[in-house]
Amino acid sequence: WKRKIHLLPLTLGTILYMLYTVHLGGDFMSGRFFTAPYLVAVALLLHINPLPRGRAWLVTSGLVIALALLSPHPPLLNSTNYGTNNKNDIISDHKIADERAVYYPYTGLLNAITQPDTLFPIHGWADWGRRLHTFADQGLPAVVTWPFVGFIGFYAGPESHLLDVLGLGDPLTARLPMLAEADWRIGHYKRVLPEGYLETYLYDSNLIADPDLARYYDQLKIIISGNLFTTERWKAIWKMNTGQYDHLIDTARYRQPPPLQIARSEKLSMGLPITFKRGGFERLRGLGDLYFERRQFHQAVQTYRQVLTLDIRKIQREYPDEYLEILAAVYLRLASALVELNQPQAASGVLQAFTTIDPRNAEIRTALQNLQIP
Repeated sequence: WKRKIHLLPLTLGTILYMLYTVHLGGDFMSGRFFTAPYLVAVALLLHINPLPRGRAWLVTSGLVIALALLSPHPPLLNSTNYGTNNKNDIISDHKIADERAVYYPYTGLLNAITQPDTLFPIHGWADWGRRLHTFADQGLPAVVTWPFVGFIGFYAGPESHLLDVLGLGDPLTARLPMLAEADWRIGHYKRVLPEGYLETYLYDSNLIADPDLARYYDQLKIIISGNLFTTERWKAIWKMNTGQYDHLIDTARYRQPPPLQIARSEKLSMGLPITFKRGGFERLRGLGDLYFERRQFHQAVQTYRQVLTLDIRKIQREYPDEYLEILAAVYLRLASALVELNQPQAASGVLQAFTTIDPRNAEIRTALQNLQIP
């Protein structure tokens, strides 16, 4: 309208941003998704029409405030009981929630001012996060699969990692299709957590069971955690944004996974949502067991052999009453993996080695007797 061509990119950007937001259904969160275009629009208006002076400025400001007070629940008129005195209005028939009303009793500024001796926010999810932060400071970070990641993630801090089954803050699940039969409301589209995704963060190695999705994640990880200015990363960004990796996601498989996969994912996200990342012996033993259960016996043997290089005295101090039983299980698993690889002589040597630690272990002696050594 003013024919200022240099402002055209900002104008078009604002329009395109709003169209994209509405197209995706993001317009239900006016505060979150319209703040950026609103700021740009105000800046453009002020650039084109500077603020009036004198009484005109007062009239303009009064008009803006009056318009703001016409909204259904203007913040200036809220009291400390906002969110508790209008519970019936919090979620509409279309499952669109007044998120501010949902959380105001726990996070509202007025409530925090009137209760100075209370640690805000006073929400259980924030308490979880604070406890996880304490554990992480003590050397025990966690991988969290709870689907509501905001409070927990903020207070748990950077040492813990959250896998978001709703895909709001997780780069992999955000790219997976939502479950076809999931009960959802806008902005909350449940996915199935891929098998091995939790273990990928527990053991810091790509352990996703679906080989195609594992390849997809390899490229995604380059983008989200690789060195910023490398040719490899920018090439992966280009291919990701032009859909060249899309064929690696089996859309039908993740939209309608088998019931057992859904049950496994539900158990992780709602039943057992916190798993601590352990180091040393526990980490290697867990990784070896995972490989063994997947029948990846070469990897299992390599990992179990790493366990055997650890200082046995540290294991004894950590498990003073059961360390022999725990060690025996590792030796048995290693021997079984070697048998699966057709190496009975090596398996026998492993079991014989344990008899020098505990010659009375009946399981080890039985396993030795059962070995078919040519």
